[in-house]
Amino acid sequence: MGDVFLLFENNSDHFFTLGLASFLLAHLLFSLIFIKKWNPKAPQSFWLLALLLLAYGTFLFYILKDSLGSLKIPVVFYILGILAMVITANRRKEKVPESSFNLVFFGALFFIFSDSILAIDTFIGSIPLSHISIMGSYATAQYLITRGVLTQGDFGN
Repeated sequence: MGDVFLLFENNSDHFFTLGLASFLLAHLLFSLIFIKKWNPKAPQSFWLLALLLLAYGTFLFYILKDSLGSLKIPVVFYILGILAMVITANRRKEKVPESSFNLVFFGALFFIFSDSILAIDTFIGSIPLSHISIMGSYATAQYLITRGVLTQGDFGN
């Protein structure tokens, strides 16, 4: 639904907000799927990664905040949602096959890349050929996450 709403964002700011909310919901649903394979024993790198992701999210919000207008709060929630998705993807480490972990985790990172380029392009200034990097990394993210979940070997359990 997020993609459909964003097709009409030029008609009204409400479509952008609906697209943002749709993608936030998708990230939260991804997180729920990843939590099913949550490793209760955090890998050594977990807390460092969580800290780096929170620092990145804070930095991204900082550079966007002055141009967000009424979208400041929704964007904060969106950033937290996508970071939660990456963090829960990371907590699957050593709980799923390595290939599944790698596919899902790198897919989640591609989502952050795609959404970061989209946010900068939308709120700060046009990036040349941004649509190619946004859609290319978005499609890669979707593919890797889907392939990784299917590679778990127990889809549906």
